[in-house]
Amino acid sequence: MVRHILMLEDEDLVRKSVATLLYKHYGNSVCVHGADSYYQAEQIADKYDIDAFILDIELGIEPRNGIDFAEGLRAGEKYKKAGIIFTTADESAWRIGINELRCYGYITKPYRAKELLDALDSLFEGSEAKHSTAALLTDKEKSLVISTDQKNFHLDSSMYRISLTGTGKSALRIKLSDIVYLESKQRKTLIYTINENEEYTETKFLPLSKFMEDMENTYDKGGYFYRCKSCYIVNTNYCRYYDPDAQSLILAHGNKKFAVHVARNLQAEAKRLFGVSEQKDF
Repeated sequence: MVRHILMLEDEDLVRKSVATLLYKHYGNSVCVHGADSYYQAEQIADKYDIDAFILDIELGIEPRNGIDFAEGLRAGEKYKKAGIIFTTADESAWRIGINELRCYGYITKPYRAKELLDALDSLFEGSEAKHSTAALLTDKEKSLVISTDQKNFHLDSSMYRISLTGTGKSALRIKLSDIVYLESKQRKTLIYTINENEEYTETKFLPLSKFMEDMENTYDKGGYFYRCKSCYIVNTNYCRYYDPDAQSLILAHGNKKFAVHVARNLQAEAKRLFGVSEQKDF
């Protein structure tokens, strides 16, 4: 299971260093989203199911701060009981979070890495995992597979059905949760998975537009997959960060890494949603 962590912090260096710390500590079991403003944090929280929030109480010249953001979280049903950790340089500010917003904890800046990791470890151990929202597949939905049915692509209550070609097999089943990304190439779709034995599976009957339409409208899984370019769809649970030099999203599973190019008009959004990290090996 991949846990999503949202860090609201206006200092770019702090966001990058914390993201590097968390990936080093948790590896591929977390996905860290960085936001430098109230608005960015709000967009990310709406798009994903966040398991833990790290909120800076003071946000520079921003009119709304981390306390305001936490109040918004508590006002809705989605994050009424979400785990919130406040960071602050003002020791008196934490009382609001403890007494009024039921935050999980607070850390006074400057803090040591162990303080943050201990707080998150405790939060994760004491919280019940939530898998029934748009960003993660439920146990039932993990049984959804891609299978064969002549030349049709359609959905029923239990599985995707498409005709796969070029595999040399009469039937092939691929779990949605095993898909790292999909690529449209020369009128075919290449499906890259966590399978170590095959680089990809090829099919002529899986249009990316149809795939995303069904993900968003039929199964409400628009946040689970992200179309970063007309020819690419990535599984957000394998996204680690956006690399501005390569103009690509960096995806990883185990020791395998993938760089998937992002369309120019989506690069700012990709940076906002997945953050930027100086860490190249994780």
